[in-house]
Amino acid sequence: MIIRKTAALISAALFLTSFTIMPALAIMAQPSQQLTTPPIEPEKPQSTITTSVQTFATPRREIALDDATLAAWVVDPVHPSADISPTPSPTPAVAKASVIPATAVSPTPELTAPDLASSEESLDRSRSGLVSNAAGGAIVRMPWFGEAESVYAKGDTATVIDLETGIRLQIQRTGGHNHADVEAINPEETAKLLQVAGGEWNWTRRPIIVEIDGQRIAASMTCRPHAGLDSQPALETVRNRSGGFGTGVNYDSVKGNDMDGHFDIHFYKSRTHGTNSVDSQHQTAIQAAYTSGL
Repeated sequence: MIIRKTAALISAALFLTSFTIMPALAIMAQPSQQLTTPPIEPEKPQSTITTSVQTFATPRREIALDDATLAAWVVDPVHPSADISPTPSPTPAVAKASVIPATAVSPTPELTAPDLASSEESLDRSRSGLVSNAAGGAIVRMPWFGEAESVYAKGDTATVIDLETGIRLQIQRTGGHNHADVEAINPEETAKLLQVAGGEWNWTRRPIIVEIDGQRIAASMTCRPHAGLDSQPALETVRNRSGGFGTGVNYDSVKGNDMDGHFDIHFYKSRTHGTNSVDSQHQTAIQAAYTSGL
């Protein structure tokens, strides 16, 4: 009985094994096949690429911008239908000027010698204020600051005409800031100055004309040398200076002219040194010289 059950179990096991092992053995018994990769066919070129290649095959075209520059037309491979031309060179400024109509530019008038002389005279008059007509030439009422102080500079010698006596003097400017400090150039001129003063030095304001560098300037002077000694060195501190000025700087620069110190000449809008103010009496004398017609 036991033998029969064992035989039945073995038969069942063999039957089940045939369903699993035999198919596998059958597969292994078949000959092996080699796997191959199918060839990759090349992509057909797109129409845009074909167009681009054909365009690049076209010969280059050259255009002449000028004698020294050549430019070629280039096709954009991304946008075959778009042409990109080279940037032209900058146009010279003279080329721009050539397109301006001739009527837009007015010609510059040519000035003749009389025109230039008239312009210079007008400029002088505008700088110097009023100008009067006189027998000896135009008399200018020239402001001192910025004008007359430069025309009659320190060290310059001018001719001074006293309106009352008509005496002409040679006078050198030796200093002064608010007005001109001046001296006679030699003893002869000092003697004439004393004659103008009436034989005695005084502070009277006198209308005069100062002639220098072709100009005739209305001015005023006093015939009173002061603040210096002819016998002492210039610009040294000395005692008993002329005109009752006591001890101080010796403002006597021209030596040997028989004059101790210097005297004053005022111009339009000049000022005194002591009070830094415009002296009305000097300005009245300047106006008299300006309107004298001398």
